Amino acid sequence: MQASPSGARLSPFTWIPRRTAPEARVHYTAAHTLDEEDSTLPAHLVDILVTGASAYAALELASATTGTLNLDPEASEHYAAWARARLTAFRQLLHTYGRKNRVRSRRLYVPA
Repeated sequence: MQASPSGARLSPFTWIPRRTAPEARVHYTAAHTLDEEDSTLPAHLVDILVTGASAYAALELASATTGTLNLDPEASEHYAAWARARLTAFRQLLHTYGRKNRVRSRRLYVPA
């Protein structure tokens, strides 16, 4: 129990606002879900997700086509170059839309 400024006894569950404000803002962080039908990701961020996913898929394709027979002997290098360009764009978009100190760079294994 605590005493109010008027001397009345208050229960521990009594809330006394320090200031009166017309509005309150609540910010929170939650993991997004993504499946075949829907996503909790805001619509304006879906393109960023697609940019990152396509970059990592191209890196995998570059890795998978290394040492295989292709009509274009430099197919692996073309996929890798395209993937690097998309990864650069993805990181820039994360930096633009990400919160301060929340963007962490990740690396995907690229065989030598």
